[in-house]
Amino acid sequence: MACQAPVAVRGPVPGSHHGRRGALVRRGDGAARTQAGDVVSAERWLPVVGFEGCYEVSDLGGVRSLTRDVEFLPGRVGVIPGRVMKLYVAPLGYHTVQFCSNGKHTAHWVHRLVLAAFVGPLPDGLVVRHLNGDPIDNRLGNLTYAGQRAARDEPQRPEDPLHPRPRVHA
Repeated sequence: MACQAPVAVRGPVPGSHHGRRGALVRRGDGAARTQAGDVVSAERWLPVVGFEGCYEVSDLGGVRSLTRDVEFLPGRVGVIPGRVMKLYVAPLGYHTVQFCSNGKHTAHWVHRLVLAAFVGPLPDGLVVRHLNGDPIDNRLGNLTYAGQRAARDEPQRPEDPLHPRPRVHA
């Protein structure tokens, strides 16, 4: 898939100031910092498979768009500024992100984007497993490809009374 008529990629996304539950602050220099400013680790960014030149995914589970020029009308080019993308929680508790390509919006599982970019494509018959059982923890070190049975037997996160997991009926 390609982005909507990219003319040129302009460079890295300007600094972002968001964090998971306020614990980390990500900046444009690629480092994740505590709110006190201490560097935790260097965040690595790679292109999203199938959306190269438009979106990138990090080893900490972040997703960002790249600043690019787009031809909106014949002969009229506009700038789409890069930004850190908003992640949504799907009904089963996993993070998703919305991409736009050729005017069509599509949702993608963030954990699949991380492994596809850093490890390789999803092998047939396997699924993505969260090693700690937390479906919104999309750090590369917490993800692996596994068989259906191993993924089903993964540890479950404790029940959160404010954000209960949906019940799956057989």
